[in-house]
Amino acid sequence: MATVQIRNLDDNAYATLQRRAAESGRSLQEYLRVTLEQEARRQSVEELLGAARGHVDPRSTTL
Repeated sequence: MATVQIRNLDDNAYATLQRRAAESGRSLQEYLRVTLEQEARRQSVEELLGAARGHVDPRSTTL
C-alpha cells in the first residue's frame, strides 16, 4: 500500500476534515483513506464520455 503526505493544507480545510471524520466515527486518517479510495473508483467525465462514444445502442440500425 502507498503512503500519501499532504503539505500546506489550509487550516480551515483541515478543521473541516477533522470534524467530518469525527461525525462519521472515524479517525482523520481512516476518513481520508476511505474518501480518497471512493474518489479513485469514480469515473472521470472523460472516462464516461469515452465509454458513451464507444456504446452502440442494440436497438439502432444502419440505414
